[in-house]
Amino acid sequence: MKSHLPLLFCISASLIANYSFARVGELRQDIEERLHSKLGGAYQYVSKEDRIREAMELPYKNLIMIMPRNIWHSFYYKRPDSTTSSNSDTVQQYDIYGWEVHYIYRDDKSVWEFYRRQGDPMTMEELVELMTLMANSRNAKWVETSDVNVVNSWKYNYKDSALQRVKKLDGKISERDALMEMLPHLDNRFIYVEIPEEVRLANNYGQTITNYLEEDAQRIAYDEYRKYIANQSATSAAKTARSNAKNAKQAPKRVNPFDGSTTRQMESLIFAPQEKDAQVNFVRYQMPNVFFGGVVPKNRTKDVVLTMPIPIQKETCIGFDYELSDGSMRAKLYKNGVLFCDTQFDKFMRTEMERLYKKQSEKRRRDAADSVSKF
Repeated sequence: MKSHLPLLFCISASLIANYSFARVGELRQDIEERLHSKLGGAYQYVSKEDRIREAMELPYKNLIMIMPRNIWHSFYYKRPDSTTSSNSDTVQQYDIYGWEVHYIYRDDKSVWEFYRRQGDPMTMEELVELMTLMANSRNAKWVETSDVNVVNSWKYNYKDSALQRVKKLDGKISERDALMEMLPHLDNRFIYVEIPEEVRLANNYGQTITNYLEEDAQRIAYDEYRKYIANQSATSAAKTARSNAKNAKQAPKRVNPFDGSTTRQMESLIFAPQEKDAQVNFVRYQMPNVFFGGVVPKNRTKDVVLTMPIPIQKETCIGFDYELSDGSMRAKLYKNGVLFCDTQFDKFMRTEMERLYKKQSEKRRRDAADSVSKF
């Protein structure tokens, strides 16, 4: 009789490894009890230094700073197998091997889970297992999104062997809003990060991830400001220095050339529509290549100025590639990582981003009026 012990051991190890992962929507207490178990448990990063490092490595760290007060962050390391993880596994961060996980809890319920593979690339099998775990927790299936992030597009009609641009309809909106729609602009939008007052005024703000990120951003802002001032001083010195050969090479340019390009050439095959024997034309034409907006102004102060993009994809703060068939959870793929988030929390954070954008857009309009008021 053949022994089935090796097979049983492999199945058990796989179940233990899977069991160590959380599920979006679970209570924080249940997740921590499982992750802290002696059998195949994970190691939690608890020191200030570890938490700062883990937060700084996140691809969405600026998003954390606009999250509400009832948020809690947890960071874990887990070995790639079913053995118990320990602090010794994480000492050499430059050579860490296994999983690192970030959980976000809102009102003590998991709403955000980011899994990233360290040391080795994430395999297709690991990704499938993670996504299956999440789907099974909701008794639903993953569905791929059909969204394509189009930054901008020009619409043309082809009529009487000529191209005609399709004009944008302004509808029943104000004259300024109609201009905003009509002028060539990028659909890329960004917001300046603003920490909610309820978060900043909390008694424990000094111990929060948000505060750690703000302190690091302040150090970077000071460093960039010192470089800017040093560069300004060097420029000023070069202007007033004697015009010898050595200083002439260091002197700043007195001419700021203007980029006068307005179009770019395109070549396309044009099919005459709705004709039995449609003629095919090879057309070379000029496409407008001037866009406004979507570019962050340079910070010339020592104040913390952080920005983050608003996804072109609607009703999401981070963007997603897959969604459960019941609409309760979303997934976004990264290189060697995958993010799962609660759909309602995703939409809530998008609403906050839109609120900030509207407020900051109104300020930009006031600043624009002041800027051109003397012309």
